[in-house]
Amino acid sequence: MQLDHVAVVVQNISQGVQWYQSEFAAKVLYQDDSWAFLQMGSGKIALVLPGKHPPHVAVSVTSDELEQRAKAAGK
Repeated sequence: MQLDHVAVVVQNISQGVQWYQSEFAAKVLYQDDSWAFLQMGSGKIALVLPGKHPPHVAVSVTSDELEQRAKAAGK
């Protein structure tokens, strides 16, 4: 299991993208009016608008890891 990305709320997607590009040399992977997905070094961050997408932390797991966790939980 590893961290995939963190989503943070911003008030303006375009301004948020510009700030992360300027301050952290972030690369835009995706952007629309309600959210953006940025690469920052080996990490990723999502910028989301309030009420459009929830702030969150996302992890990446393999199917084997899911199966192991399900067995450990007795499912």
